[in-house]
Amino acid sequence: MEDILSKVNADRAVFNGLGNIYPADGSVEISAEPIEGVTCYWFAPDSFDENKIIIYLHGGMFVLGSIETYKPMVSYFASAFSAKILFIEYGLAPEKPFPNGVNDVLKVYRELIRRYPDAKITLMGDSAGGALSATLIKMASEEKLGMPSCVVMLSPWVYLRGNTESYETRKKLDTILTKDKLMEYQVITLRIIGMRQIQVNLPLIASPLCSFWLAVMKYFLTTQNYSTKKLNHCSLTRK
Repeated sequence: MEDILSKVNADRAVFNGLGNIYPADGSVEISAEPIEGVTCYWFAPDSFDENKIIIYLHGGMFVLGSIETYKPMVSYFASAFSAKILFIEYGLAPEKPFPNGVNDVLKVYRELIRRYPDAKITLMGDSAGGALSATLIKMASEEKLGMPSCVVMLSPWVYLRGNTESYETRKKLDTILTKDKLMEYQVITLRIIGMRQIQVNLPLIASPLCSFWLAVMKYFLTTQNYSTKKLNHCSLTRK
């Protein structure tokens, strides 16, 4: 475990350094606020719609990423969208393994919809944060909570087995994360949550592609009065 922590901390330092490539938008006010025991940060531009809130869930393979990494990018999102953004620093493995991160996000979401029942909440996340966005949709649906008005997933890491064609066909487009790096952290993540073989059915946090999107489809089809009889299972087809 000490070897894993040493490696993770070294990689975190490099990942956090990405936040130094360009400065944050100086017109956006950034303030910290713990919500339900979870460290969060508000990004507020000079002018914003009081009825719009964006929740941002960062990437980092469920192990890396922080406000230091994402502060500049999220600040420009807040300015461009004229909306307040809540950045959630959810629990990361290995110190806070699954399901801590998922539970953190759900706790904050519950509190937000309690505080702002009439707000239009957008859920936004990249990579692992995109997977957490899908997770949150499923859990909110199960708890019959209010659903977000919009979901934006930027290159979501929702299928961790690493055997899809895009790892090879699009690898030149990603200069930060390689397949080898992703698979390395996949193994760490699976070990942390007690999995021994990658071939087994992965838990909720690991591969949301099937069960999470099934919940999404059922929710939206139900709200449009479509039949959900054929959504009793999820089949994946690779081309």
